[in-house]
Amino acid sequence: MQEPAHEHFEKDRRYHELIAQEYDNVVVSPRKITNDMLFKQFSRFVKPGHRMLDIACGTGHMTMRFANFFSEVTAIDHSKAMLTQARYKAASKNFKHINFIERDVLAYLADETEDRFDFITCVGFLHHLPAGQIPNVITNIFKLMRQSGIFLLSEPIKIQQEATPSLIQEWNRNSLAAKTRYSAQAEEPDEEPLDSAFLIECVSNVGSLLKIQRNFEIFPHHSPPSYWDKLTIKLMNKIYGRKGNVMTIASRKIQG
Repeated sequence: MQEPAHEHFEKDRRYHELIAQEYDNVVVSPRKITNDMLFKQFSRFVKPGHRMLDIACGTGHMTMRFANFFSEVTAIDHSKAMLTQARYKAASKNFKHINFIERDVLAYLADETEDRFDFITCVGFLHHLPAGQIPNVITNIFKLMRQSGIFLLSEPIKIQQEATPSLIQEWNRNSLAAKTRYSAQAEEPDEEPLDSAFLIECVSNVGSLLKIQRNFEIFPHHSPPSYWDKLTIKLMNKIYGRKGNVMTIASRKIQG
């Protein structure tokens, strides 16, 4: 039986409160090479503008990636501890134009109505939601974008286990990510990869699709990553990435 919505999101919040200080080490850092390569391919859609919104910003890896392009940045998350880490990053970069908001994301999207953002990012959030909520969430996101605004999302998607090439499986088994765990014992939130066709449909119903790309999460073996790490990750995604377990979509708000 599906748990009540409040408990679903409260479990998610508790989890992120507990793991916030280690999140970058366990989750963000091992994915940095792959993400740098991935988002570089979407950089042409990110034009200097006035306002950016980062939805479910966590420790701020997407906020920090694109904040320099915009004069005002809003970053929202329901976890105070995750936002604390994001604020540390912003301070270290002397970013003073970022407004961090601690709030339930769905409540924020439901309450805000002004179409004022030029660029909105949503990375690794939608798969935390019950699937039935996702179409409405994406619709509400598009309501906040200015005409011709850009929406960038990236989410894990469902693939068969055997669809992951054995070369990638073996490489990841020996990676740093396979050896890095949280020290805190936290009850993991309810989440699951999304159906790729469903995700594309949800976005295409309200926006014009600009680019869709899939890739595999492939992790380095060394810290800092070696030249061999970078080359191997790049080559494996070039060869196998079209069947990967992560889907990234750039879309534009339809003129209306």
